[in-house]
Order: sequence, then structure tokens, then C-alpha cells
Amino acid sequence: MDKQDKFYLDNESNAFFDRWWESQGEKPPTKLRKSKKEILEQLLKVRKMKDLKVLEIGCFISDLLSHLHNDYDCDIYGIESSNKACQYAKKHFSINIENATFAQSKIFNLDCENQHRFDIIICDDVLSWMSRDLILSSLGVIDWMLKPGGSIFLRDFSPTFGFAFENHHWPGENIYNFKQPGGHREFFLKTGKYLEVSTYLRNDAKYQKVGTGRVDSMIWADSILTKINGSLYPIEILT
Repeated sequence: MDKQDKFYLDNESNAFFDRWWESQGEKPPTKLRKSKKEILEQLLKVRKMKDLKVLEIGCFISDLLSHLHNDYDCDIYGIESSNKACQYAKKHFSINIENATFAQSKIFNLDCENQHRFDIIICDDVLSWMSRDLILSSLGVIDWMLKPGGSIFLRDFSPTFGFAFENHHWPGENIYNFKQPGGHREFFLKTGKYLEVSTYLRNDAKYQKVGTGRVDSMIWADSILTKINGSLYPIEILT
């Protein structure tokens, strides 16, 4: 098992939940959180959300999935590495999600029944935490599972330069956040299989507690990409 993937499953995912829980005070949320409402609003601007098959990778307490299931009759599937978050989802939202990292999940494969399985795949600040040894296979499986005409929502760092940043909660453990230049959406766009339907860029320090000395290191992007049925590459006939 990949070292960083295992570390998140065994250590950081529950530690993150504990930090989040402590920040909630006396009233932990049982409704759709503001950050997830923003995701839903962006999706609703570009497509109808009724009766879709939705996967959220790193769904945390699953408030968005619960809302999509209850209010939009969506068929939902969630993957979350924190077992505490999974228990919270079951207790407060009455849904069961898979307790695993994406790479260790039951659906991380290229089986035929998995191809074109989902209409929507949501990755809210998860791809930058994946080991670089797993990132290409992870993106490949995401593409495999998405239907033609389906959409990917990515909330992701989108700096002008690429770098790795050590997780400040675990100094010396060699656990990193990987900031891709232009964000991970660039991987999908450069295949010629995806259209960039919308991207909301902002410079926001609230998601990064430790500064890097460069303002452009804290650019974030919310992007919606739609998978086309075919290819954007024109066919050139040589004569």
C-alpha cells in the first residue's frame, strides 16, 4: 500500500475529523454546509441534477450526498478515509459510505461494469493530497467511471507553478500536499476529452494555514469539466 495513502487512512483522516469537530463547538452540522452548498449551486448552473448517479471521492460527513439523494433523487456513492466521518454520516444523515481511500476502494478498477458508471464525480480538495505514485491511475479510473456527457467537479489548488508542501500537522513524516500548476483539471483538459464548462478562481489564504511567501501559491479553483462523446482533436488527412 502506498505510504502516503496508508498514512491518511491510518492517521490524518481521523485527525482532520477531530480538528473539524473541535471547531464546530456545541452544534455540529446536520444540514448542508456552506462550502457544499457552493458546490451544488455551481453544478445547478450548468446542468440538471435530478435522478443522476453521483460519486463523491473524499465525501467527509456526506452532507452533500445526502442532500442530492433526498432533494434530487440521486443515486449516491461516497468514499471517505475517516471512519469517524463515516460514522457521523450514518448517524446524522442515515447513509452508508465506503470507509477507504480512493485507491483502496471497491470501485478503484477498470472492470467493465465500472465503465461509464457515474453522471457526476465530485472531488472537493482531495486530489492534491494523493501520492504522485497514485495520481495518474486515480485520474484514469475517474475518467473510466464517468459517462460521456457526465461532469467532474474539482475544488483544487491552482497555482501558477508546481510544488509540494509538507503537511504542517505531521512534520518529519514526509506527507505532502501537491500543488499542480493550473490545478488537476489540466490533466483532464489536455486529453482532448473534456470541455471546461466553468471555473471560479480566487486567491484565498483560509485554506492554507502556513504561508509560502508567494501569493500565487494560494490560488484556488472550482472547476466543472464535461466529458464529450468523442474527441476535441480534429482529424487531419494527409495527402
